[in-house]
Amino acid sequence: QQKSSQTANRKGFRMHKGDKPLPRGGDSPPRKASGTSSGSSGSDNEPMLYLAVRLDLRMSAGKVASQCAHAALEAFRSAPLAQVQDWAAKGEKIVVVGVKSKSQMSSLKASGQRNG
Repeated sequence: QQKSSQTANRKGFRMHKGDKPLPRGGDSPPRKASGTSSGSSGSDNEPMLYLAVRLDLRMSAGKVASQCAHAALEAFRSAPLAQVQDWAAKGEKIVVVGVKSKSQMSSLKASGQRNG
C-alpha cells in the first residue's frame, strides 16, 4: 500500500509533504512596496506586476503559489496590450508582498490606483 504524499491541514486543504503555512502577519519583517496589482513603478519607471497576499488567511505555500498564478494571468489578460508588451520587453518583473488584513489590502489597492 502506497502512502499518499498529501495530508489535510486543520482547515481541510490538502497539503503536500514539505508544504508549510505562510507566516502569520507580524511573524516576518514587513517589506515596503509601492505600486498596484498591475501598475508601473520602480526607480527607473520600469513596469512591475505587484501581487499582494493576505497573510491572515494562513494558506499553504502551494495554495499561495496557485492563487498568485491565477492573479498574474488575470492581470496579464486584462491589461492593455501596449502595457503588457512594455512589461515583457523590460524583464517581466513581479513583486509579491504580504499584507496582514483585508483592510491593509484595500488601502494598498487604493494607493496603487492613485499612483498608477
